[in-house]
Amino acid sequence: MGSNLSLQNNECAVITFHFNKTSQPPRRFSCLTSKQQTNKQTNNKQQQQVGGAPARPRPRPGCVRRARPGEKARASARLRYSTPVAAAAATMAAATAQPMGNLPSGLGICTTAPDIFYLPELVFGGLVWILVASTHVIPTNPQGWVMFVSIFCFVMTFLWLIIFAAGGHKNHVGWAAADFVYHFLAALFYLSASVPLGYITIGLRDVTPYKNYQIDIAAVVFSYVATLFYFIHCILSAVRWRSF
Repeated sequence: MGSNLSLQNNECAVITFHFNKTSQPPRRFSCLTSKQQTNKQTNNKQQQQVGGAPARPRPRPGCVRRARPGEKARASARLRYSTPVAAAAATMAAATAQPMGNLPSGLGICTTAPDIFYLPELVFGGLVWILVASTHVIPTNPQGWVMFVSIFCFVMTFLWLIIFAAGGHKNHVGWAAADFVYHFLAALFYLSASVPLGYITIGLRDVTPYKNYQIDIAAVVFSYVATLFYFIHCILSAVRWRSF
């Protein structure tokens, strides 16, 4: 009887063990401690009582969160336009940016490079031949060559300005190449006129009147300034031509 009772107790114990084993749900392993889980449950209950959604779970210690597609781009955009000054500067740059591969027309030639150099080229080039002509072109060599270069470049630059302002180029790549070639030749011409003009001016210091000597010095200075403007225009025209 005692053995039967002990057997029954063993059977009951076995049955109870299997029942408890099968009735319990599978246990999940979590990276959170018991204290963190308690805080999480408390926050969720408070959110539900208020009527809001449960708080987003915090990343578990040791777990790496992957960035969603496009999240980095949106974050960088928010950082870039975080201040009103940066946003206004970006908007202004986008509105006033002129593509380098386009030929301007109308008033656009006064606001875009290298066409903005047309006016200083005309001003300084015109001053060169006016000053040389006021000295009666003496001596004729090399001041005759200086007169030819300055007048030729003045007329051609003025015609070039009219063509670009009227939009006669039709934004064609051939005009961009022609613009580079013309300003390259104009820079060479002015350089070939400025060097002998400066040399002859130094030699005429004690021969000509002092007033004519001062006029020749001013002509030399303006001639070199015009050469510099034509050279810069040539480089920027080459860059624009290559960008077409």
